[in-house]
Amino acid sequence: MLSTKTFKMSSTISQISIKIINREDQQLNKYTGMVLLIVNAAYHCGYTP
Repeated sequence: MLSTKTFKMSSTISQISIKIINREDQQLNKYTGMVLLIVNAAYHCGYTP
């Protein structure tokens, strides 16, 4: 089932907020100037075997 949630596009990656492993929100602007490796680990989405 597709989500009907609406997302606002960010103009830079530093404006994005993510949910970290302890389920708290984290702003990516904390990592400005650093190299990031972003991994999509959405294994409950239904599209992963």
